[in-house]
Amino acid sequence: MGVSNTAVCAFGVQFFGYIALSTALELWFYVDWSGKRDSSATHSRKIQRHKRACGTVRAHKSDPWGLPLYQLLCARKPRPDGRDECFEHHRLFASVNLLTSATFAGVVGETVNRGAPYTSLYGGSAFDLNCGILACVWAFVKAVAWQSVAEYAWHRAMHSRFAYARWHKAHHAYASPCVWCDLCIHPLEALGYYVILYSPAFVIPMPKASFLAYICVMGVAGVLDHSGVDVAVRARGCGVAVYDTKFHDLHHARFNVNYAFPFDFIDRACGTYAEIKRDARAG
Repeated sequence: MGVSNTAVCAFGVQFFGYIALSTALELWFYVDWSGKRDSSATHSRKIQRHKRACGTVRAHKSDPWGLPLYQLLCARKPRPDGRDECFEHHRLFASVNLLTSATFAGVVGETVNRGAPYTSLYGGSAFDLNCGILACVWAFVKAVAWQSVAEYAWHRAMHSRFAYARWHKAHHAYASPCVWCDLCIHPLEALGYYVILYSPAFVIPMPKASFLAYICVMGVAGVLDHSGVDVAVRARGCGVAVYDTKFHDLHHARFNVNYAFPFDFIDRACGTYAEIKRDARAG
């Protein structure tokens, strides 16, 4: 039995969607098109504005595309002046992890194509809302809650002395991450997280539309959280941030706070939440 079109499509959307979003952020916020910016400066929307560019991100017009897989295959690197040193295994780890995440997406796509009992997802198509809006929203909330609790436990485990020294230290190579730093993770650690990320498709009965919304939110948040760009989604009327990239950026800056992803309620409940302040953007 061959691979279904659904699996191929899921793989492609995950793979090329990640590349497209990260490239757009790189071009908009990091590349100095004028050639006049001080080499140590970054865009005004950078959360830690005094920090230099890092990782594989393209900061100058003459730099190669920041996609780690591209730099790995073409043996090209950004010019080293005015930027922090790139973690030695960044390009390899990120490339492996991108392919792994897309493969997981493809596997979910294949199970969806085959239907029960291979998956707990149901519904006529990814955009079928016939089961009801409230049911779709409730399933989405359950998936987010499941992922948030499991990811928090996994992340805390990665901060144990044993796991940090062997695996998680790679992800903390950058105290002020830039675009393309999100997949700088030891592949074994990343494998554990991908199991968590895609597990709702197998353990939570939910409409396909709910899972699609869930995976899109998680994918976009994962890129934004490590982009270093100041992005916040606020509840209308009260101004409270429902999502804020400074939350996870502070985890990289301070190490032992804000472990959750992408929302902060688990940290608040577990006493590991660190308050985000506006002046934190400057330092």
